[in-house]
Amino acid sequence: MFIDMQKLIIFFLIIIISAGVHAQKYEKIIHQAGISDRNYDVVINQEVSIKISILQGSINGEKIYSEFQNLVTDEYGLVSIEIGRKSGYDSINWSNPPYYIKTETDPDGGTNYSIVETRELLEIPSLVKVEEKSEKKIEEKVESERIESEEIEREKAEKKESPDADIEKPQSDNIPEIITTKTSRKFSIRRKNIIEQTVIRNINAEEKAELLNHIKELERKYEQLAWVAENTKNRSLIKDIENNRYKSVQIGNQVWMAENLKTTKYNDGTNITLRETAQEWNQEAPGYCWYENDYSTYGYIHGALYNWYAVDPRSNDGRNICPKGWRVPSDNDWIEFETFLHKNGYNYDDSTDGDWESNNKYAKALAATEHIEPSGNVGAAGNNDYPEKRNATGFSALMSGFRIYDGSFFEMGFYGCWWSSTEGGPYGAWYRALGYGGSGLGRSHDYKKVGFSIRCIKDSIKGLEESPF
Repeated sequence: MFIDMQKLIIFFLIIIISAGVHAQKYEKIIHQAGISDRNYDVVINQEVSIKISILQGSINGEKIYSEFQNLVTDEYGLVSIEIGRKSGYDSINWSNPPYYIKTETDPDGGTNYSIVETRELLEIPSLVKVEEKSEKKIEEKVESERIESEEIEREKAEKKESPDADIEKPQSDNIPEIITTKTSRKFSIRRKNIIEQTVIRNINAEEKAELLNHIKELERKYEQLAWVAENTKNRSLIKDIENNRYKSVQIGNQVWMAENLKTTKYNDGTNITLRETAQEWNQEAPGYCWYENDYSTYGYIHGALYNWYAVDPRSNDGRNICPKGWRVPSDNDWIEFETFLHKNGYNYDDSTDGDWESNNKYAKALAATEHIEPSGNVGAAGNNDYPEKRNATGFSALMSGFRIYDGSFFEMGFYGCWWSSTEGGPYGAWYRALGYGGSGLGRSHDYKKVGFSIRCIKDSIKGLEESPF
């Protein structure tokens, strides 16, 4: 069962460029990742294996470079991946963006890469050269090191001659400051009365350098953990029957899942039939699948695709596919949702005239900013224009594609579709759709054998559990 195949999730990923210097080579790319398990407990001091690929053109684009690394998480659950160690990296042509970094992780340190994450590389590595050092510069460095060494030895000798010279009673006007160059923030090291109300003063150069490095390291850890907290504080305790967890968001008087459903069971524990082949899929019976039948690439991010029979209580013996207290939204639920968006300024151009059908321009406010193809159309979900409107609702709609009745898969990265629980004719049901190049949320009905995503809605706002982070 897929849930047993992955024990960890990567819940944040920072892409930065390392300023390493190499002759006629490109700067290395540094991925810094924090790793936690499904209970959002940080995984510490554990070896994981990671396959790294650089893709060109789109999230499903051509692979132009790859390498493998085995890393151990630190005491904060962090790993830093330096990309560019393998031959072939320096021959990459960086002149035709966009580029994407794809990481595939095996939490057990093997080759079962069950955790997949793809992010756009926003900064292209630069070509750098080795700094030429003249004999004079080398001599100056040697002389500087000799002088510093003599000063350290002199200070040590002075301390031996006068052991009490470094001790004094605390004074309020004697507070040294250490300035970190990384952020230009000042850290005041205030003296405390310890034991005999004595304090250490005038630390030597070696001790000062060690203390400064320690403070920089603490600052780095603090900033990383602050980033983790910021990106997990809005997680609600929404769990399905398989212990998958989902973000949620309140929009108007409704609370929606902010992620696509990925359960393979109804909330009473009954299995939903996995239908992978075209013959299995083309049935008038409940079923689900993963896009391209590939969970490791698409499942965790995009969730599952379900036919409408999996939603319909008459077809699934009255079962609910959503977690307890949640349901698949009806067509009227979706209309209430869209009416709120229209009336409350979520159109990309802030217009509120007309109604949700005639003036529907809130695709940008609904769409996630990742895993979507770019578009040049004004106000489109895939366009970077009107940045203040991008995913303004927090709904984070993904372009997760769909599967038609003959078993074919289409439009990953281009379109996302979500079922309603409302039937639309004897062979169809209502759904909503977003496209990378459109500015509105589409409403239509399609055959019940088609595979779409599902976003559950909470039965009642009362009792919504807040995130513990």
